Amino acid sequence: MNTIDHDSVISYIAAMARVKPFFYLIDGLNREKGEQIRHSLKALTEIEDARFSVDQGVIEVLAQKDMEEQVRLACNVANTVFRTKVKKKDLY
Repeated sequence: MNTIDHDSVISYIAAMARVKPFFYLIDGLNREKGEQIRHSLKALTEIEDARFSVDQGVIEVLAQKDMEEQVRLACNVANTVFRTKVKKKDLY
């Protein structure tokens, strides 16, 4: 008879639900447009959180997978231009 190791199951679920930061460079980002993009992205269930930095022109998305297409759409709605996905090490 197979037994279930509950600790292994919990570890597996935690690993599957791991949220990672993804960074996207946005042209024309200001405070108002950043809030609009953030609000649009946070409405999606796949996204845990979204933040932006006007100084760097970057949107940070906390999600389980890359949300590039969703960020592109949110940028179109906010009348900004999605430039590229960037790595955290390139920002700091």
